[in-house]
Amino acid sequence: MTGILAHDRIGSVRVTDEDGRLYVARTHISKACVNAYRGSEIPGHAALGLRADAMYRLLRAPDELARAAPTFNAIPVLADHAHVSADNPRRDITVGATGTDCAFDDPYLDNALAIWDADAIAMIRDGGRRELSCAYRYDADMTPGRWRGQPYDGVMRNIRGNHVALVPAGRAGPDVLVADSAIQESNMAPTPAPMPDATFSVQVIGHALRTGALTPDTAPDALARALHAARAEMDEASPTPAIPAAPSVTPGTPSDVPSDTPAELASDAAVRDAVARALDAERARARAMEDARRAVRPLVGDVIGMDSADAIYRYALAQAGHDVAGVHPSALRPMLDMVVGTQGAAAGAVVAADAAPDFNTRFGVTRAPRVL
Repeated sequence: MTGILAHDRIGSVRVTDEDGRLYVARTHISKACVNAYRGSEIPGHAALGLRADAMYRLLRAPDELARAAPTFNAIPVLADHAHVSADNPRRDITVGATGTDCAFDDPYLDNALAIWDADAIAMIRDGGRRELSCAYRYDADMTPGRWRGQPYDGVMRNIRGNHVALVPAGRAGPDVLVADSAIQESNMAPTPAPMPDATFSVQVIGHALRTGALTPDTAPDALARALHAARAEMDEASPTPAIPAAPSVTPGTPSDVPSDTPAELASDAAVRDAVARALDAERARARAMEDARRAVRPLVGDVIGMDSADAIYRYALAQAGHDVAGVHPSALRPMLDMVVGTQGAAAGAVVAADAAPDFNTRFGVTRAPRVL
C-alpha cells in the first residue's frame, strides 16, 4: 500500500483506519477438511488406545464447524504460539481480535479480523505471516469413515474456539489466509481427477502432506486426486507464475535426442520420486519435532500441537521470559540448552497450540487448547 489511509485496492475487504489499524471485513479462518495429527496431539489419546507416535487423520466436519462458529467470536489474534488465559493474557503477542459474526459457509469458517499491531500488519502485507491457524478444544470420536473421497480415522466433535494466530503456514492450507480481496464462491461439485503428471512440485506434495490429504499409506488410486486437489488449493491462493520461454536447443545436444522412455512412465517416476523426497522431508521434520519436545520438557513440560521444532524452541524460550524475535533458527537449540542448564524444571505440563491467543474464559474454557 502506497497511500496513507484507504482500501488496499479496489475490491479489497481490507480497510486501514487513520490510526493505522487493519480491518478485514470477512476472511476464512478455518475450513472443513481432513488433516493428519500425531497421536500425542489428540486429547485423551491414551484412553482411546492411540499410539503417541502414530499419525491419525481427523475430520473437521462441516456440521461440527457450523455448531462451533459462535465460539470463534471475539477471541484474540496472536502473532506467535503460546497458551494464554485470563491469568496469563500475553499482551506482548496479542495483535488483534476476531469479529462477532462468525459463520460457516461450506467448506469455510469465516469471520472478520481487527489487527492493531504495526509489526503484525507488516507481516501480513509482506506475506511473512499471512496464513491463519485456529486453536481450539475438541472431543475425539475415533469412528473411521470417508468424507468427500478422503478416508479419515476420527472426527473432531464439540469444537470450542480458543484463539486465532498469524502463522507462516497452517494446517488448513493457503486458502485460509488474511483475505485481501472479495471471497469467491466455491464450487464443491466433484470432478474426475486427471492422471498424475510430472508437474507436481515438492511444494505441492509438501502441502498435501501438511494438510493430511497425502499420507504414507495413501492408496495408489487416490494419489492423483490428492495431488491435483493440493495443487488447485495452492493455485487459488497465489497467482499463476509466468512461464519462461523455452531455451533454444542446439541440434545434437542431449535434449534434441528422442527418448525411449514413454511419457507416462517418466511422469509416474517423477511423481514417485517427488513423493519419496517429500515423505523423507516429513519424516525428518517429525524427528526434529520429537527431539525438540524432549529438549523443552524440563522447561515447560509436554508441548503439543506445534508444527515445527523451530516453533517449539521459540515457544519454550518465550515462556521462560527470553526474547527470541529475530533469533536465527540455528541458535535456538543452544539457547535452550543454556537456559535448561541454569533453570529448574517448570512445574506442571504445558499444552501449546499451532497458534495461540485467548479470551477463552468467556466460553468457560479452562484447559489448554488443541490446535487446527
